[in-house]
Amino acid sequence: ISCPCALVISIPLGYFGGVGGASRRGILVKGSNHLDTLAAVRTVVLDKTGTLTRGVFKVSQVESRNGFSKTDLLHFAAQAEAGSEHPIAQSIRDAYGDPIDISVDAFREIAGQGVVATIGGRELLAGSDDLLHNAAVEHDVELCEVDGTVVHVAVDGKHAGCLIIDDELKLDARQAIDDLRETGVQQIVMLTGD
Repeated sequence: ISCPCALVISIPLGYFGGVGGASRRGILVKGSNHLDTLAAVRTVVLDKTGTLTRGVFKVSQVESRNGFSKTDLLHFAAQAEAGSEHPIAQSIRDAYGDPIDISVDAFREIAGQGVVATIGGRELLAGSDDLLHNAAVEHDVELCEVDGTVVHVAVDGKHAGCLIIDDELKLDARQAIDDLRETGVQQIVMLTGD
């Protein structure tokens, strides 16, 4: 109190140190007033893919329906996804394992929904719940409510089943969530993109 210069210098210096320390860890803070706002945050919303996960997709479960075998389902899914460059499509082709030697009559990728392909006169759909709804394909709604990414497959308008795709967690993801909770964050919401 007898030396107000120390306070006048130390408070801004503390803020600059906080902004600089965050920057070294890859966190950009626009200004010191935003550090005070961050201290009051109680809910954090995270995009799962690439933030907490590595973006390394793998088919973890195959659920067939309507008389299709799991092998058939994986085969049709791999055929439908043969023309896609999406990482989830690659994980389906990897799970199928065999070379896909087909002649595709038509192929259309619908952003955020999936793919529609015509192969040997059969229409194949592989994608989200929305893709099946938009194509008026009846399917089991409870299959939409699982952890992971769900890829539904339909053959000639009949729901063949779905594939559950999981993503690999980053090594420090659990620690990051624990650290957020220690700072007073009460709710953490994950966006899955499904």
